[in-house]
Amino acid sequence: MKKLVILVLLAALILPAANFASAQDEPVTLRFTFWIALDHPAAVEVFQPLADAYMAEHPNVTIEFSFIPFADYEETIATQLSGDEPPDAGWIVEKSGPAFVDAGVLFDLSGTLKSDEAYDYADFSEPAMGLWTDGDAVYGIPFSNSPIITIFNKTLFDEAGLDTPDVLSANGEWTWEALASAAKTIKDETGQTGFVGNDSSLYLTTGLEWGTIVPLLRAYGTDIFTADNACTLNSEEAVAAMTLLHTMIFVDQSVTPPGSETVFWGGEVGITFGQLSRLSNLDDAAFEWGIAPLPSGPAGDVSVIGQAAIVAFDGANNTQQDAAADFVKYLTTEDGIAKLSKYFPPARLSVLESPEFLASNPRVSEEDMQTIVAAAIANGSVLTSHVNFPEIELIGATALDMLWSPDADVATTLETYCQLIAPSLEK
Repeated sequence: MKKLVILVLLAALILPAANFASAQDEPVTLRFTFWIALDHPAAVEVFQPLADAYMAEHPNVTIEFSFIPFADYEETIATQLSGDEPPDAGWIVEKSGPAFVDAGVLFDLSGTLKSDEAYDYADFSEPAMGLWTDGDAVYGIPFSNSPIITIFNKTLFDEAGLDTPDVLSANGEWTWEALASAAKTIKDETGQTGFVGNDSSLYLTTGLEWGTIVPLLRAYGTDIFTADNACTLNSEEAVAAMTLLHTMIFVDQSVTPPGSETVFWGGEVGITFGQLSRLSNLDDAAFEWGIAPLPSGPAGDVSVIGQAAIVAFDGANNTQQDAAADFVKYLTTEDGIAKLSKYFPPARLSVLESPEFLASNPRVSEEDMQTIVAAAIANGSVLTSHVNFPEIELIGATALDMLWSPDADVATTLETYCQLIAPSLEK
């Protein structure tokens, strides 16, 4: 409840947005927040050079990047916005977008972006903008539309005598059942972990667990809840999906159990899920690896997009606000998005379809960029979100924690989850 209370209070604490003002020459320092470390390749190779170029063009502006760990990001930003030193701009993840928009703490960028023909606002994919627009208002620009993909350790697959996920996918055989079977065989034949969740997180209630659970649910034809706010995590399809995962953990013992930590990048895991930006963790890998689409399920193929947007936070200081909006525009021009696309798949159609994007990542072949990454963006759907998602996560965590027990009754636990979150869905 703490996160939600903070977000709701912000609407009353922050003054309404002023009309976009003319450029100012007075000194301005902008604080830009994100959840990657300042020494992360994406920060060093892309964001900092873009900031340096912007500051060279605008000598009165100083841009400072601020790192906040993902697990603490949402609550930290909300607290800072209600304090004396709010951030000026930064990242917001898709699941939190509706809550921040509803709280009235995001600056409407439409006047800054749509008035500039050279910016070409229409170049952005309309579905990709869905979470960040309300009528004519624009509250964020999705700079990262990164499909969740399968990342596999080819060395361990070879040791276990298995076909790799890319081969299985090409034959229409890369399913959740095939993943479970491969994970068990890798565990049995090599002694290594068969599967770890997205970003090595499955049991933590930080939002990262949905990068594994939502693709699984959608492959079985369901989700956490529907667009009309009905919880479906207790559905027959969800129970079947989560029973498969529960079996992998506690019967097959092919998944890192609760209380343990194993990461894919060290070479001791057969399969994980991740996004394009995570592949930089494999630059010094001592094993062969590859990527494939997400596994399919009874509902067929599925593509799930993790999305993050660049926003300007609403504040009383017009000079800061205008400069922040202008910097957001600079970062998300066609040139800016093209540079960011080295790590973050774009929502700009001109960049997504360009030969430069398909050749932009030295870790991924152009064919895989086209058939796995670009195709998933074109056909996928964004991770689940809701205006009360922070509250839903917090309340539902009690039931999810009960699920990660060897003797858990999956159906009963998921029914409890739906009962717990129902009031939050209805608000």
